[in-house]
Amino acid sequence: MTDGSHERFDVRPVIVPERLDTPESAEFEAYAEVTAVVEESVWGHRRFAYDAAQLLPMFQDARYTGRQAFAAWEGTQCVGRAEVLWERSEGARTAEITLGVVPDVRGRGLGTELLRRAEQHAREVSREVLTGYSDIALESLELPRPRLEAPDGGG
Repeated sequence: MTDGSHERFDVRPVIVPERLDTPESAEFEAYAEVTAVVEESVWGHRRFAYDAAQLLPMFQDARYTGRQAFAAWEGTQCVGRAEVLWERSEGARTAEITLGVVPDVRGRGLGTELLRRAEQHAREVSREVLTGYSDIALESLELPRPRLEAPDGGG
């Protein structure tokens, strides 16, 4: 395994393009799509996912918040993603890490590699407190008692 790859996967930083629908934006657009695929695999819809047009301005404006994305590739197919988000204010110590892997390749260590790369980047930008979360659809959990469902599907 070389740095940035696991098994037959290649994990590398996502380059932020100047604009969409160009050859230079293809990987960024694939990153946005895999984000939506992961959300859909959990929730059955994409309402919580940002598309490439919504993500691009967030990545381009780094005045207050830094962002670095990593994409995992199996050949030419984007199959996983990680994002590191950190405040740029003086004294900030925290970075938020989000990651996801498409269902077909889960359980092969790719999420672990994405997390490793995200944690490494957080250290490189001097963030020592890391936060993250994982979305899990309640239907997939085996709970012994009834549960209270949020009317909007989250909660």
